[in-house]
Amino acid sequence: MKTKTYFISILYFYLLTVTAFAANADGYIVKIAKSKDFKMLNSASHKQIADGICVVRDENELNNIKSQYDIEYIEPNYEVTLFAAPDDPFVQNQWNLQMIGAEKAWELGCYGNNIKIGVIDSGLYEHDDIRDNKLNGYNYLNDSTDVTDNMGHGTAVSGIIAAQWNDIGIAGIAHRAQIVPLKCFDDNIKTYVDTIILAINDAMNKYDCDIVNMSFGMPSNSAALESVINEGILKGVIFIASVGNDGNSQTYYPAGYGNVIGVGSVNKNSIVSDFSQRNNSVFVTAPGEMIISLGNNNSYIIADGTSFSALTVTGAIAALKNIDNNINTETVKSILSQTSTDLGETGYDIEYGYGLIDIGRIISKMLENHNIFVSPIDYYNGVSTVLVYNNSGSDISATGIFTAKAEDIIVGIQNQANTIKSKAVQSFSFNFNGKTTFYLWDSISNLQPLYYKIH
Repeated sequence: MKTKTYFISILYFYLLTVTAFAANADGYIVKIAKSKDFKMLNSASHKQIADGICVVRDENELNNIKSQYDIEYIEPNYEVTLFAAPDDPFVQNQWNLQMIGAEKAWELGCYGNNIKIGVIDSGLYEHDDIRDNKLNGYNYLNDSTDVTDNMGHGTAVSGIIAAQWNDIGIAGIAHRAQIVPLKCFDDNIKTYVDTIILAINDAMNKYDCDIVNMSFGMPSNSAALESVINEGILKGVIFIASVGNDGNSQTYYPAGYGNVIGVGSVNKNSIVSDFSQRNNSVFVTAPGEMIISLGNNNSYIIADGTSFSALTVTGAIAALKNIDNNINTETVKSILSQTSTDLGETGYDIEYGYGLIDIGRIISKMLENHNIFVSPIDYYNGVSTVLVYNNSGSDISATGIFTAKAEDIIVGIQNQANTIKSKAVQSFSFNFNGKTTFYLWDSISNLQPLYYKIH
């Protein structure tokens, strides 16, 4: 076990009230009507930020564009405010993971393996507890790849998802997921919607993110922001957003969009947090008070806010995509509405949404039509491991076969015959230092295996 000295500092991140409307906008967002001859050349006065959408900061240039193209809409470039069973030693303090039943996903080997998550926030510090799960991202404030987190918010929220299982610190819900830090905020918790649109556009088109987390909001409804999110929805990207920390009925966007999963906060007693918004943007709730996570300078912090509720749901969905990587927003919303623990008024309400997420119930729902579930291959320290869950009503005799190839030649093979008890998990492992494929056969004489997974 690594020996390190860490400290826990008390740090509270809140979504501050957004008071900026058009008066605090930075230029205009212009949507050009679809045109074959549309070519937007970036300049100091305007910049294309998505397909047919540009930001214009000069009045003369705006008039010039209006004279050349058919305009679908023009809106202010609104100001956006940042909402602000492993052996890891602090895991016993992670009551939030216990409340939602995170161990139910871990028991099936669902750790968010190979799921890419775009975190649009203040960047990500090179923390020892998440370093290996951090991918290269982008800094939209200075057009560089330096995503150093000067504020600490992005590091804290990322830790909820993907802090590693490495005998230090905390455990992330999806500790094999990969974080793509998309830095849109710095020391200042303010940015503008054109910056957010650029990050979303890259998350889905450049970085191929499966999920995008958004811990920020604004009271103004931006057609441009909604359109780029809807484009991502069509590509299968799932968007999660915190609903805000004012504790009133104000709706913040993007959580207010129908295609975004808005998340509110509850405390240890499953009571809605005083600061959590109460409106129709709340789809579900998750723990958001006294949450332990990562801080800058290899520290650990305790924080409050719907930012942390949203990241809890993001991490949970990353793990659940290991059961079915094809789940999309519509599927996720349907499953969450059916499986969340109803709190507050019976049925949907504006404080708890459909209720507190429950990973165990979600998994049961997702496996209803699966007699056999095979986890992703988890490779660690030269050993490939896969878990097989028998969800049928009877025992199954099956053979698990690992193969390893180098230049299309099989260089290693190992088979294990087992009887997998009903409603039980069977582990198969292969000591091989490289990429492997796992096959599960009920009968070797069959031409096709029951399942196969490639690492």
